[in-house]
Amino acid sequence: MFQDEKTEFNESWIIPHIISSHSKDCKALIPGNFKRNLFIKNCEIIDNDYYVTVDDDDAYEAGVFDKIKRMDNDIIIISMKRGYNIPRSVIPSRRYPTNTLIAAPEAVNIGSISGQQLFVKGRIFKKHLFDENSLCWDGEMAIHHKESGEQIRYEPNLYALFNFFEAERWEERKRMTSIIIPVFNQDEMTRECINSIREHTDNFEFIIIDNGSEPPLNIPFVGFADMLLIRSETNQGFPVAVNQGIMAAHGDIIILLNNDVIVTPGWSEKLVSALDEFAIVGPVTNYCAGLQKVQIDSYESLDELSQASDLWAEHYGDSIQEVTFVIGFCMAFKKSLFDEIGEFDESVWPCSGEEVDFCFRAREKGYRVGIVNGCYVHHEGSKTFEILERDKKLNYADVCKKTDEHLNKKWGGNFWERQAISSSPEPKGVCLNLGSGYRKLEGFINIDNRAEVEPDLLCSVLDGLPYSDNSVDMIRADDFLEHIPIGKTIQVITEIWRVLKPGGIFESSTPDAETGQGAFQDPNHVSFWVENSWLYYSDPAHRDLYGTEADFEIESITRSEIGNRVFHLHVIAKARK
Repeated sequence: MFQDEKTEFNESWIIPHIISSHSKDCKALIPGNFKRNLFIKNCEIIDNDYYVTVDDDDAYEAGVFDKIKRMDNDIIIISMKRGYNIPRSVIPSRRYPTNTLIAAPEAVNIGSISGQQLFVKGRIFKKHLFDENSLCWDGEMAIHHKESGEQIRYEPNLYALFNFFEAERWEERKRMTSIIIPVFNQDEMTRECINSIREHTDNFEFIIIDNGSEPPLNIPFVGFADMLLIRSETNQGFPVAVNQGIMAAHGDIIILLNNDVIVTPGWSEKLVSALDEFAIVGPVTNYCAGLQKVQIDSYESLDELSQASDLWAEHYGDSIQEVTFVIGFCMAFKKSLFDEIGEFDESVWPCSGEEVDFCFRAREKGYRVGIVNGCYVHHEGSKTFEILERDKKLNYADVCKKTDEHLNKKWGGNFWERQAISSSPEPKGVCLNLGSGYRKLEGFINIDNRAEVEPDLLCSVLDGLPYSDNSVDMIRADDFLEHIPIGKTIQVITEIWRVLKPGGIFESSTPDAETGQGAFQDPNHVSFWVENSWLYYSDPAHRDLYGTEADFEIESITRSEIGNRVFHLHVIAKARK
């Protein structure tokens, strides 16, 4: 994605990175093939012993211990792939001081250890049978092997034994984030995604689902403490992949992430913080349909991306825009929500939209969905669909069409047009929904001039609204004004202004005639709106040109793509009187 200098990683750096992120001034002896100490915070690498298997265990042990006895180590890190046997020569346990902790990958054979306090960063699978020589630690659970041959016993909250942990970070540790990344081919892109996460994220685990890659996914780090790889023989689709990942996750927080995303400083903290108020959240980005797409200063490298995202965050702060759904390229929620409302809908594949359905189901339960405006990530966009289309396994245009049909049938109306509904001010008092059609808004008087749609009030705005001056608190007009003849638009806007109270809210969504084809492709559209059209109802000089009585203060104008190069202008204005 970016042309930055390529960095070669050795798998061995992962474990010290994890441990040192929880400890200040951590000292570590690292037997094993540890090549570079990139991204290791607060960790002094004391030695770099390359592991070799020797027949004379005592001789090798003596050599290692000769280095150990001259230092006061906090942690001894055994840096090897999981499942490898660690001989006695690597862990001379009988000579270690009692307060020394040994860290190793999950499920390693440490049968030579006796009575040693051990820290093993890994995960406990409910269906996995550990023998008496295997140790594993997972969040609040530790397996502590007291004597060789004795049965393993489980001790909750054993973290007190781990003297490199800061006590105040325990609650943060319990709130670990599980980052779930479905992957279909694209090894290099996946590496870039993973590297950006490691650089900008704390307190997390990876769960990568290789969704039928050909050849199988080949990336470093797999098999180490904070990474789980799940392989599928065929591409079963995004919803199946994320369901698998979530069910294997150990974190309280779930983040679904496309492998073509590059994250930025503070990204996960912003998303996780927003979950105190919202059930599902997503960031803004450069490539995305809907309200999450934004224009940001250009960048051509990772450093420039970080700088641009920092400036963006300074401008937007911690504001959150409430919406009806966010897109699944990057979305965060609590695992408890998944347990409550159920899995992602697997029936939609090979279409998409399962994340939209998930958000709608959450809102049905009374939960809120939001866009974290100050959180920006880079997104390449739709790479899996591009590969499948290139290999003639599907047609992306057909996928989009079928997705729209499926979601519109299940949830009613155009779901893209409904994304911004809950980002509007909450309806209070007398609220009108003009041109409602079949999309009825709760809390509004739904008005239409067609009896067959069964509106709350049957009337035409061209004939005037049956409300007195200054009597209405809020008026919505989604996909309405483009159906008003050009010569009648000032009349209609003035009528809307007339009935609104001083400071009353007028909210409009129209196809943007300047940037998209949506304004012209519909034969029923008879007027056309661009951003500057609103100057004639807000700017004194423009209002004077036609003697327009209507006067509004424009609160915001946003532009969003709702799919197939169709853009909408979303305007929120207050009546000035």
